[in-house]
Amino acid sequence: AQGVGSGKSVIGLSAFTELHSQGKVKKGIFCVPSVVQQQMHAEALRFLEPGQYKWSSGTGASREERIAALKDPENHFSITTHQSLRDDLLYLGAQHAGMTEAALARHLDSQTPAQRQEWMKGLMEREGINADYLMVDEGHNLLNREGKENSAMANTLDALSANASHYVNATADPIKND
Repeated sequence: AQGVGSGKSVIGLSAFTELHSQGKVKKGIFCVPSVVQQQMHAEALRFLEPGQYKWSSGTGASREERIAALKDPENHFSITTHQSLRDDLLYLGAQHAGMTEAALARHLDSQTPAQRQEWMKGLMEREGINADYLMVDEGHNLLNREGKENSAMANTLDALSANASHYVNATADPIKND
């Protein structure tokens, strides 16, 4: 938890590049609010060595383009929004399950966290999405907690983060709605 403008994006990028240089991660996902998506792309252009990494900024990309970027083995990382990532994963999962995305979201909500993690692991394997690094900016928006109804976004991204070997949950607001 660091304040706005404190460098969380650069910390996330540098963590990914350091882990990648050590061979500990191959592919990453940077999940950010829509207002930060272009900024994250600009930070990568500014701070990463030109030509060393290939990434998808996701800005203005269609669902098909976003999913292709997640699957592309030559793409080092994808920058996507919370909503797009949730929707893309539910879309892929619903196709496999033969149900609507809304029905899948309800089904996931009825599962335990361990069951959702296992579902996500299988989905990622079937789809060939091998992201082992995940950074979520403004991660406080994804909290499931006692006394609050779980959200489809939190259920989906919690399951994704549980399957990433390296996870950075960044926020400028350590307490939701405060």
